[in-house]
Amino acid sequence: MRMRRKRKRRTTATAWPSSGPPAAFRQEVKEQNRQLSGAAENAGVSGAVGFARFTNAGYLGMYNMMNVQLADKRGLRDKQLLLDHMGSVEMAANLFRIEMTKAKLERVGNVGQQQAEAVHRDVGSDVREMVRKNTGVNPEDLPVERQLSDITKQLKIGHKEMKKIDGSNPMGKKAVKKPSKKAGS
Repeated sequence: MRMRRKRKRRTTATAWPSSGPPAAFRQEVKEQNRQLSGAAENAGVSGAVGFARFTNAGYLGMYNMMNVQLADKRGLRDKQLLLDHMGSVEMAANLFRIEMTKAKLERVGNVGQQQAEAVHRDVGSDVREMVRKNTGVNPEDLPVERQLSDITKQLKIGHKEMKKIDGSNPMGKKAVKKPSKKAGS
């Protein structure tokens, strides 16, 4: 009985819609980035500038450019986040980069700022090659996805329009009026 439950959990946990990863997957990348920051701190990265350099080292390895350059290349405005415009392949590649960097930093221990940056850049470069080999496209050239909040907004608008067309009745069937209860009957 236990075997069946485990198999069922495993298959439902990775079933994503073909349109892209859900918001929960993006949240997972954000959470793993927080954990990577902890591993980087244990490896000797410190201060806001140190963490910015460490983060950009991963982007340099994976995209051959810093995160601000990638945002410019993709035409994102100041407040728009790269993570919110990644498709499922790119999101998975970034999660893999984060996990592998974290694992390697935990293995090598306190190596200092420069070596931690080198680890992040090297892992990013390895992931870059994997993406290029398997998709035929460099990560920076993967398609830019619409922002999740824009998609959600469009779905809500579409839902309201459909309700107007339907008259709030699914399947377009005529509503059957139920007899009202009269007082005293």
